[in-house]
Formats: sequence, structure tokens, C-alpha cells
Amino acid sequence: QRQLLVRIPMAKGRPRDSTSCATARPAKNRRTSEVQEQAHDGTLWAGPIPGKPALVTGKEQPKLDGQEVNVKQRLPGDIWLCETLEGLTANIAAKNLKPPSTGTNLLEKAATALRPTVSGGRLPCRRAEQEQIRTHISSSVKQGGSRQVLYVSGMPGTGKTASVLEIVRQESRKTSKFKFVHMNAMSLANPNTFFAEVLKCLRSGKFAMTSAHQELSSFFAERKESDPVIVLLIDELDYLVTRNQAVLYRVFDWLGYPQARLVLVTISNTMDVPERLLPRITSRFEITRVDFEPYSRDQICTILKDRLQAHGAGTAFTTDALKLCAGRVAAGSGDVRKALQLCRHAVQMRLATGGGVVEFSHMDSTARDLLHANPTAQAVRGQSVMARRFLASLLLELRRKGVCAAPLPKVVARFKKVIHSMPDLCEVPESEAQHADDAAYFVRRFVAMSLISRQADSCRSHPCTLLALGGGLDAEDLATALLAVEDDESIRELLRCEVQM
Repeated sequence: QRQLLVRIPMAKGRPRDSTSCATARPAKNRRTSEVQEQAHDGTLWAGPIPGKPALVTGKEQPKLDGQEVNVKQRLPGDIWLCETLEGLTANIAAKNLKPPSTGTNLLEKAATALRPTVSGGRLPCRRAEQEQIRTHISSSVKQGGSRQVLYVSGMPGTGKTASVLEIVRQESRKTSKFKFVHMNAMSLANPNTFFAEVLKCLRSGKFAMTSAHQELSSFFAERKESDPVIVLLIDELDYLVTRNQAVLYRVFDWLGYPQARLVLVTISNTMDVPERLLPRITSRFEITRVDFEPYSRDQICTILKDRLQAHGAGTAFTTDALKLCAGRVAAGSGDVRKALQLCRHAVQMRLATGGGVVEFSHMDSTARDLLHANPTAQAVRGQSVMARRFLASLLLELRRKGVCAAPLPKVVARFKKVIHSMPDLCEVPESEAQHADDAAYFVRRFVAMSLISRQADSCRSHPCTLLALGGGLDAEDLATALLAVEDDESIRELLRCEVQM
């Protein structure tokens, strides 16, 4: 017997009650995809053949003759795959089988498209950077390894890791001559466990954690020409930093072996790690740089539109709403993940209010709600004038240098300039020592509040402390929180100018 579907038209005018009946008439060979598309035109679908599966639309579990039908599977778009009962006539509980609204379905598609992990290999606005990465990896694999180091740098959320992984995925389809090893240093308990984790990926069997480095050195020193090339990606390179840089120096030393057959790709949020941390390496190996600039407003808007259109949700947002989202994110960190988060919250808000297109006002309200919902940003607004000046000084220094962490002496120097420019608003310290004491107090206080984090930079000729924003606070949130309570127009203008860089 062929599996057939019948169409049961919904009554026009007043809705049918749960006792209404409809006679099923066979329809010819309709595929599930066709049913899903036609399920939104106000019709219901059911299977006429006893014992054969049926497709029915509705938000709640279907009923036949007032009894719930045994559901085999719930398909996307509120399509229920059910077991049919006897006969071609069924009493449909219409109240429980209202077709999902088109607007709601559109927003659900948008919510799927805006998940950070959903890209489908689509990375618009990064073609130039991807071509540089592709060229280096492809040529290095063909020549059996390379003494050049590919150094990918840029602010968080600018597509560095996604671009490298996509290029590796594409190249692996073309050739099987390399083995890919991906290590995220941030996930390691400490830098010294790096060697053991790499060794686990390259070979099976037991080994002592303390001897992992020696075994890896032997592995790369004794490779054969027939062995596959190892493409080693080290993400978050900064987390392998130690006082004497022993870990990083040992890793880069592998490139010096004649038959290492190794391609080394590194990713960092800081542009000057090689020069600042590894002078011995820069003098021995050539470094190929690929810098990822923060996304601009137009680029973020393009990325959002591309994702939505790829999932059939191109009309879920108005153009003005997307531009507002892109503009606010670009004015802060340029982190596209922040834009995805903002849009997802706007979609959730619209779904909670019955659906519909996300407009400018909805996006604006969502942005304000997210800021108010962030306890870290709220804590900024409750600080004293002097404390806010210190945070503003840190923000301006981070944005001016385009880095994630700034040296404490530089922040203190900028803090001094800021408070001296407005002596009427806060008490100006009388000496350099008092400046340093005030700064040290604010650092301890904000670290305890998780507003900022403190890092040791032992690689300079004169070791100093680096300051970065805390995990629950990014540059955009901090700038918005400061602007919300700032009274001095010169500071407001300074924050706006720096944030819009």
C-alpha cells in the first residue's frame, strides 16, 4: 500500500469546536517537505490508511475522536508524525491543531541562524584574511612542512579561529597528506600540560606526563618523508606564557628539525606577542602575520543578513534594527558574538509577545535591557567619580592601543591626565605617590569585584602589571555604563570618540 496524505481544510469564518468532523479525501504523493511548506496555509494533514503514518500540524499533540494519537516523532515546523486509527473519517480537535503562525516560525528560524555555533562555513567579510591563511597552509603542506610560523592576531570575536578551522576543513577535503591537531591553551590546567595533550593526539599508548616533552621532540626529530604533515594549531597562545617562556621556546624549537614535517599556526588576541615575548624566536624563524581588524558596522550588518538569509529568515528583522545592533557593537568591541547575542535576545522578546518582525524600537529596548541585566555593568554605574575616572582611563588606553590588556603605568598616566583636566569634579592628588596609591586601591577593589583582571607581564625588561576587563564586562558595556552616568561633557566626548575608533 502506498502512503497517502489527505487534506482537511480548516473551516472559514468561526472556528470549529472539538466535536467538528471532516471527511478525509486522498491526496496524491506529497513529500514531507511539501507538507511542511503547505502546513502554514490554514490546512491540516492526516493519513487515510490505517496503520500508516500520518502528518498533522499543530502546537499541541493531535487528537482523534478526543483521544491523543500515538506520536512517533515531532518534526520541525510543528509537524507531528502520528499513527493513524481506523477509517477515513476523523473527528479533529481543531482547538488543539491550529497551524503555527508564519511570523512565529520565521522568528524560530532566526533564532537558529543567530546561534554562535551555526555558520555553515559561511564567513563573509573575511575573504582576504582567509586567502592568506589558505595560501600558507596549502603551500606548507605541499612542501612537507615549513619553518615559517603563521601568526593570526586580532580582538576577540573577529573570526580568527572560525576562519582557520574553515580553511583546514576545506583543505582536508582536497588532500589527506596532513593530520590536524587543534590545541586551545586556555583550556589547559597549566602551560606544562600542553605537551602531554599534543602527544595524546599524535599517538596512542601510555606515557609519563613528565616525559611528554622529550617524546615529542623525538617524534619530530625522527619523522620520515612518507609521514603525514602535522598541522598544529595553538589557539589562545598567550596562555602558554611562563616566566622563562620554556614552553613556547620548546614548541618553536620543533620547527628547527630537518624532517619535522610540521606546520605551526598560532592564534592570539594580542598583536605583539612574538616581539614582546619571543625575541629569540623572531630572530630564528620567519613569522607570517594575518591581522583581523575589529568588524565595522557595515560588516556586522552584512554578517547578520547573511546568516538570516541562509536560514530563510531574511525578513525577521527590519534593516534599521540590524543597523542599530551593528552600530552599537561596532562602536564598542566589534565582537560579532555580541551582535548575535543582542539579536537573539530581540527574537526571544518578540516570541514572548506573540511574534512579528523585530523593529528598531524592539532592538533598542533589548540593548537597554541587556545592559541593565548585566550586574557587572550595573556595578560600574554605582562607583564614585574618581573610580569611574580610573575605569574610563583603562578603557581609553585599551581602545587606543587596540589590545586586551594595558600596562598599569600607562593606565595611571592616563588617569592622571583625566583627573587633572577637571579639578572641580574630584579631588586631585597632590603627588605622584598619591596617584600610585589611588591607582593601587582601585585595582584591588575592581579585581575583587571582577570588574577588571590583573595579569603579570614578566617578559619586559622591567616587569609590570597588565590590566584587562573582567570576564563579565566588555569594552562596549563599560563605555555604555560610563556614558549613562557621566556628567562632564568633555569626558563623554572623549569616551564617544575613543569608542567610535
